[in-house]
Amino acid sequence: MRTTARRAYFAIWVSLAFFLSALDAGAIVPNEGPVSPAQWPASEGLQPRIDGWDNSVRIWGADRYQTSLAAALALRGSGDFPFDTPDPTSAQADSLSDAHDWWGVGRCPKTLLIVAGDSPADSLVAASLSDPTGRSHEPYLRRSAAADPLFDPVGGFRKVDTDYAPVLVTSSARSGAQNLAISTKFAVQDLRNGGCSQARQAVIVGGVSAVAPQVETELLALGIDEVFRVAGDDRFGTAAAVAAALGTEALPPTQQECVDKSVIDGDARMGFYVNATIEMRSSATTCQILSKTVVLADGLAGADALAAGWWTSFWQVPVLLHDGSDNLPTATAAALQTLDVDNLVVLGGTSRISPSVATKAQELADADLHRIAGSDRYETSVEMAKKLGGWWPTGRADEFTASMVCLAASSGSGKRARGWPDALGAGAWCAAASGAAANPGTPQRALAPLTGGQPGMASIPLRPGHDAVPVLLVPANSPDIPRKTKEFLSSVFEPADSWCSSVVSPPGCAAPGFAVVFGGPTAVPDSIVSSISALVSGGRSVDRQPGTPQLISPFLTSLSMGPVYREKGEGPVQICLERGSYSGARWLAAGVQNSPAVTAYVDVMMDSWYVRDADGTSRQGALGAQGTPGCLKFGIGSLKTGWIRSVGPSGRSSNTSKFVVSFSDRYSLTGPVTSQGPTSYAGSDSAVTRSVDAESVLVFLSTDPQIGLVSSGLVNVVESAGLTLTMYQMADEGLNTPDRFEATWNLSTQIGTVYGNARGEAVFVDGSWQLRGTAQVLGGSAPGAIGVGGFSATLQINDPGLADDVISWRFDATTAPN
Repeated sequence: MRTTARRAYFAIWVSLAFFLSALDAGAIVPNEGPVSPAQWPASEGLQPRIDGWDNSVRIWGADRYQTSLAAALALRGSGDFPFDTPDPTSAQADSLSDAHDWWGVGRCPKTLLIVAGDSPADSLVAASLSDPTGRSHEPYLRRSAAADPLFDPVGGFRKVDTDYAPVLVTSSARSGAQNLAISTKFAVQDLRNGGCSQARQAVIVGGVSAVAPQVETELLALGIDEVFRVAGDDRFGTAAAVAAALGTEALPPTQQECVDKSVIDGDARMGFYVNATIEMRSSATTCQILSKTVVLADGLAGADALAAGWWTSFWQVPVLLHDGSDNLPTATAAALQTLDVDNLVVLGGTSRISPSVATKAQELADADLHRIAGSDRYETSVEMAKKLGGWWPTGRADEFTASMVCLAASSGSGKRARGWPDALGAGAWCAAASGAAANPGTPQRALAPLTGGQPGMASIPLRPGHDAVPVLLVPANSPDIPRKTKEFLSSVFEPADSWCSSVVSPPGCAAPGFAVVFGGPTAVPDSIVSSISALVSGGRSVDRQPGTPQLISPFLTSLSMGPVYREKGEGPVQICLERGSYSGARWLAAGVQNSPAVTAYVDVMMDSWYVRDADGTSRQGALGAQGTPGCLKFGIGSLKTGWIRSVGPSGRSSNTSKFVVSFSDRYSLTGPVTSQGPTSYAGSDSAVTRSVDAESVLVFLSTDPQIGLVSSGLVNVVESAGLTLTMYQMADEGLNTPDRFEATWNLSTQIGTVYGNARGEAVFVDGSWQLRGTAQVLGGSAPGAIGVGGFSATLQINDPGLADDVISWRFDATTAPN
């Protein structure tokens, strides 16, 4: 009996799904997959993106310039979208300049750093100019252009406020570019006259062969008051010029120890002292202050310096470059002799900078030598996280609660180098995100997994367990995380310890960490981002890309759908979904017309829609992980169309389904059809409890229902109404499978006949079966007899048997959109 019933149910489901798929064909343009803020530009050549995972976010664009723009927009973001709301419009902000509700650093800079995007060299040293703490000795730079040259003479020098200055990547003059890349121009406009308005200065790092002189005039036209250029004859000279502008300072006598000596006492704090003073940790319990520090790094591949930007920016450490030969470049050697250096940090292994070159540099600077290196660039980035950020594995989750890490791609050298273009701005950005700098904190987000029995938000502490936000490198376009990097993250975010999740959140559990990925899927594949997202959660998140949320066969109705369906929101209409029709969704979100603004939404995860039905019973069955029946109410005013979509916990969206909601395009009954007992019946008694499955069929007829059918805005008298109801009552053991019904119905009216069917679920409440589900108007002789909507019925149980059962039922429906 159960097999027959389910086959019939499936057949009706297929026919209805087919009909609704046709209904959706006229919906607004689908917005399936990751959703970026609505105000972000979205046109050919200008489409920055921000995509979410459970515990990570990807900042990217189709090329290096758009990735740089995305990072600039994320710099000023001060919300938690896409993790805390399904609304991408920043509460319906009118323009990009008014919108800021995406996750980011929450800072507006006063100065912009401009570098050419055809080489990593200038970016490697530019990061050290960006001051994320606001406490540095500001760089002393030469003015190359000014809006008011009488007041700000060209050629003059001044200190430049580089607090939170982003590294913006533009087209190179070496490739013929005479102007800013369109993405870079957009970023400048947004930070100068858009969402931010404090940017008054721009610093070009690199000579006129890298960034054309016309760019200086263009920056002035965009509202920049002063342009500064710091450059040398080549990349090595430019690095030396930046180093001279930064300088080094003596450590104050009152500050001779690290602000946090041990990173196994519950947290790991960073401190800023003066320019070029760093903290070096040779172990989890050892911290040494190194003052007057200068970095020597490979300037050809640039891989090691690419991953060093987070700490050279934070501590304002000058970076000098080497050319891979047996002798130091002339500009680098001269800088080592003229700078006041006590400590020289060599980045990378001996294949990058040989021992003899390192010794020569040490002798020229008359400084103590320190080398930070791993077996390759990936392990070197891990070593920097440990020794300069205190990311020594401790095996205790609470010490890494809510800690953040950045991720960028880098492979190869020279013309075969890959990945690095997307990472050019990562160092300064991640330094600003530090817990000792802007400290945006990881975004407020739901704990994975989506269908856990204890849904909740990550309890984000005011400050992460570790201040440092290191940059870790992975191979470009590789499906695998380097073994050393994976082992490192697994030991830091120890799976065996207590991490909060929606399955279990014991007192004192640690909030999952968070990763910020720079670059698109061709640089850092989705599989890598998924793996990192899982690793930083201590394995509480699944190592796979978040799927696209599903939204199957929604229907619009004005009927009350409780107690079978959950109902949330306010308004005259509601869009409802059957059991199993919104898998992968955290939110159901609705709006009107073609506006992307969300006017109503329900958090189905936090409201436990995956766990319990409307009556509080956990009758999940096979479809429990895909959502219990529910409806979202919303207001439409005088508008004609409404839409709904499901949105995942990291902002991914289903296709959008659109409905006609105007009164003239809908069917409805003015009241219920009531029948005082069936004209015929068969099958089992409609008892409340059963040990086996049962099926019963009842036929009802009303020859004078005294109601009207509203169609095309007109009321037509219903002369007769018939209903054939089939009930499928499931065995009560475990209460895992809901009771269901199917029905066929017909009406005879003044303008012709209308017929259709219905199906849904049944709940027994106070002596009556409450039937709620979907109605489908299939046809008839009445004009326009087609549509889908809601069905509601009450089957009153009286004496044993079916003969005296009483039913009241009604339906409504809406036609396909125009």
